[in-house]
Amino acid sequence: MGNSANLEALGIGKITKEWISRVEEKKARIQLEISRGAQIIPAQWMQYGSGNQALYEQALKNKELIQEYKDVFQHGSSSISNLEVRDFERLAEFIEFSYYHTQSRAKEAQATGEKILEKCFDEEGHDTKMATAAFLGQSYYVSGELDKAVHLFDIVIDEFNPVTDTGIALKYGIDPLVFALAQKGLIAVLRADCNTAFSLFEECLEYAKSEKNLTRLQFGYLYTICFFAYTEEKDKCKQYLSELRNVVGDVMDVLIASFPKISEGWATDDLSLAEESRDFILKEGQSVA
Repeated sequence: MGNSANLEALGIGKITKEWISRVEEKKARIQLEISRGAQIIPAQWMQYGSGNQALYEQALKNKELIQEYKDVFQHGSSSISNLEVRDFERLAEFIEFSYYHTQSRAKEAQATGEKILEKCFDEEGHDTKMATAAFLGQSYYVSGELDKAVHLFDIVIDEFNPVTDTGIALKYGIDPLVFALAQKGLIAVLRADCNTAFSLFEECLEYAKSEKNLTRLQFGYLYTICFFAYTEEKDKCKQYLSELRNVVGDVMDVLIASFPKISEGWATDDLSLAEESRDFILKEGQSVA
């Protein structure tokens, strides 16, 4: 999803919010508010990042609405199925968890993420399990608990289906397989196993290119560029930065685009570019980065 598509979705969300507020019947209004929240959350995630305060507040609002709906209305007739309610609830919980993680609130993130995984024991929770395991693995990676991180990344690598699971990226804002392969690759670099790391990044980028999905492509390139920054290969960084721009053009998401700019600043000895991007990332609440 490109930057313009995210802004369009958010703009429609504002218009819809005003329309929903005029619905007099409470049950119908709550159902519409829940559905609206679930629709705009992915656009907020991609446009502003998981550390964004407005995104976090939207997720909490959806949790409150879902609980009110379950307490008061669920036993009657409804246009929202029980399956949809559980799906919306898992999405809101994931956003809350990812907010804690991105804000560097590791203990809260890990406790919340583990609780989510405990609920994802059947096929119904597969999408949430994949997204949560990928992000929770990163939380443990950043905390230095590398074995726990690798275990979670391996769950994603083993259970993610590249053919049928492509919609997870649109719903949750991240592609779990790109995340898992890349983060496991970065851990391999830390463990001085660069051959394994390079193999993982090759697999990551090959998968990222397998479908014209901008979210997947951007993250695939982002982590590959990070890898070559880790190994201090400036020419490779420049090569993949150029390839990224050729592939996605000018539709990169604002926040995601800031990350490769940091590597570009390093590769081109332009520290002002790196510092500007760093400051923007921190201002948007992405302190874990």
